[in-house]
Amino acid sequence: MQKRVVASRNCPVCGCEVVEELFPVNLDLSNTTLPDHYNVVACDYCGMCYADTTASLQDYEQYYCECNYYGGHPGNVKQEEQNRFAEIEAHLQKLVKKDAVILDIGFGKGELLTYLKQKNYTNLRGMDPSVQSVSALREKGINGVVLSLQTTEIPLDYQRKYDVIILTEVWEHLYALKRCIQNVKSMLTESGYLILTLPTFDDLSDYHLPLVNMINHEHINFFSKCSLGSFMTIYGMKAVELCRTVIEEDHGSITYGILGVFQQSGLKDVVLEMDEITKDVLRNYYLKEKCELNKKNQILSRYFSQNIPILIWGAGTYLRQLWHETILPQCNIVAVVDGSEQKQGQLFGKFTIESPERLHNFDGTVLIAVIRYTEEIKARLSAFGFQGHILEL
Repeated sequence: MQKRVVASRNCPVCGCEVVEELFPVNLDLSNTTLPDHYNVVACDYCGMCYADTTASLQDYEQYYCECNYYGGHPGNVKQEEQNRFAEIEAHLQKLVKKDAVILDIGFGKGELLTYLKQKNYTNLRGMDPSVQSVSALREKGINGVVLSLQTTEIPLDYQRKYDVIILTEVWEHLYALKRCIQNVKSMLTESGYLILTLPTFDDLSDYHLPLVNMINHEHINFFSKCSLGSFMTIYGMKAVELCRTVIEEDHGSITYGILGVFQQSGLKDVVLEMDEITKDVLRNYYLKEKCELNKKNQILSRYFSQNIPILIWGAGTYLRQLWHETILPQCNIVAVVDGSEQKQGQLFGKFTIESPERLHNFDGTVLIAVIRYTEEIKARLSAFGFQGHILEL
């Protein structure tokens, strides 16, 4: 039976407060500002699917300031990211000249801006709430400012200034989307372009990685092409181009997304299209996920019953799910390590996250608790001369 409730967080597309509950998301988020639990819901009016989190905007702002892991991941730029950069640059070639004023918001390590600099774009800027990310960008010779797109007021120096604003894989993270699109519009020149890339959630048929890779404490807006179109129309943006993208993930899984180019439309007539598809797609994938978690519990039961020492490599979202949804915390965990220097020294539950150097002289089982970078971790284990057992869940 469908359960309709009043949401804690109104629909980010249309603002409706009545939703249909789809399924729960449970993650161990101790040592962060965010709650361990929320429900995935579908708006009763427009069908937009999103996280009905009880966290506030201030909670998310604090999280991204203090837990900025995007600015320092030790892995190399993946091929799919390079492909995305090339696709964005191909659109820029059609839209603007090399001296156009371009702003990348939520730029992480600044790989896209670095790529564009190599392609001879001369007026590049970055905006990010992380001091570390902005400092690293400036070291690369690119101007950056520590500022959140969700701020209540964009400084006058940034208004009507940018020919292009780019957000790559950011839109799904933002809590105050209405404020964000209003701020974007205030910063764009009259004929400026907004370029968005984001995952879409209306087709997971070729996706078989854990759902937490797509739906977690950071991804809180689960757009489809339909709901994104409705959002942009409501806030006076028209699509210049709207391309469906395909990203081949690790283990042969496929993620679908959108690359959209938008301009301000000035249109006042709003036609809101109901998203009838995404909620059923998400619910079906959740049921599949529950079966997979049961299988993982069966594997872990042997390690629990035999009290086998386990060292966990990976202190990200996937571990947070395993910690909350399986018997892993009851096993004989001896340490948690992660290759990210930004995570090392922080707490995960009662464990202080350590460097992979902890592997020296360890002869138990290493549980690789990551969704991506598995092969890189195996290569590092080999370099350490590790002879023990490797467990992948």
